[in-house]
Amino acid sequence: MALLEVNSLNKSFGGLQAVNNASLTVEEGRTHAIIGPNGAGKSTFLNLVIGNLEADSGTVTFLGSSLLGLRPHEVNQKGVVRVFQSPQIYPEMTLLENTTISALAKRDGTFVMNFFQHPRRRKECVATAEQALDSVNLLHLAEEEAINLSYGDKRRLELAICLSQKPKLLLLDEPTAGMSQQETQSTIDLLKKLSKDEDMTQVIIEHDMHVVFSLAEHLTVLHQGTVISDGTPEQVKNDPKVIEAYLGGVEEL
Repeated sequence: MALLEVNSLNKSFGGLQAVNNASLTVEEGRTHAIIGPNGAGKSTFLNLVIGNLEADSGTVTFLGSSLLGLRPHEVNQKGVVRVFQSPQIYPEMTLLENTTISALAKRDGTFVMNFFQHPRRRKECVATAEQALDSVNLLHLAEEEAINLSYGDKRRLELAICLSQKPKLLLLDEPTAGMSQQETQSTIDLLKKLSKDEDMTQVIIEHDMHVVFSLAEHLTVLHQGTVISDGTPEQVKNDPKVIEAYLGGVEEL
């Protein structure tokens, strides 16, 4: 079943056509990667999907409903959650506070803490937050301030913040950027586990081809804002258009 459908999406900035008639379909429960050389339009494409940018034309449909025209927090409430390139956390708060606020925001549609609500209602969100931390192996650091975490653990905390919103679709923008080789492999293993245990649909934008081919079941390749290839990893890897886009194979696929 198609979870996300994007058809004929276009976005230009002045004379630059950043996204050009781009289409893709993301199947529920699968891991789908969007790849392409630098400047291919990948991040612009993602920002159009989540409402950070307004499309010039085209359609974006999630579970049968249009996402175009919605603000980012409204897209989030629909169940589409994004993990950014750099950690988006509250450094002076504990890990549990970070994830609990996110769970409350998902439930109430706002990041404003309601101190007058019944503690039992807040307790449900705390339980959700603890489960999210446990999913990324950070529950033992729940009372630690986020500022004290290593870079890799900050990335995992941001993932837990997203998981506490119980997303239907998780969008990961370069989830291993800036990580060591060991942290990268740990993240690959974690995302595999989430995909299997949570049956979670993931869309990954990533430069590291080791990460892409370790995780993705389906690939879409963007070049100069246009989709030039779409298929299984093996199909895309051997597509002459893809090899040419990556400078004749200088950037090894």
